[in-house]
Amino acid sequence: MNLLNKLFGTRHQDAGTPLDQPVLEQPQASETLTPEVPLSTFVELEAPAMKPASDSLARLKALSERDRTEEGRQAGYQYHDMAVCRSMEDTIRAEVLRALDVELERIGNDIAKLDREIARLKGEEAMGLVLRSLQTERDYLSTRQVTYFEQHFQVTGAAGFAERPLLTFRTGFLQGYNAYLEASSLLDQYRMS
Repeated sequence: MNLLNKLFGTRHQDAGTPLDQPVLEQPQASETLTPEVPLSTFVELEAPAMKPASDSLARLKALSERDRTEEGRQAGYQYHDMAVCRSMEDTIRAEVLRALDVELERIGNDIAKLDREIARLKGEEAMGLVLRSLQTERDYLSTRQVTYFEQHFQVTGAAGFAERPLLTFRTGFLQGYNAYLEASSLLDQYRMS
């Protein structure tokens, strides 16, 4: 054995691992690990987000809040005829009425969907909370529908959603008409002198 030790190196006294190499530990069988599944996988922890406003409702609000003073001022100066003013006011009313009709149609469709869902869930006792939630949403939509029907009648009388755009248009038209009259009066005075 000495011959082998001389050929291959010195003999180690202990059979342990060398000091300069790290000790690798064997994995030990530990307790059975079960991966934790988050509760949110099965249960919604937060209330559902509110639905964004529909495009038709956004258009209706934009039409009802629109300031048409400048548009009226330009029309008054250019056309200087109250018949044209009334015609343009009718056009504004028609725009608002059309937006109301689109929103009423959307609400009617939503109510019909909710009615079908409520009818489907009515026999199931376990769905009581969901059924009440759907009924509450349906009642809210019915209230909005009645409000928009009232607005529909008010718009024809230049009130409701059409009040601001019509008022600002008429004010601007009268300003433009007065500016035209002043300009033509100054032009007439200039020609006479």
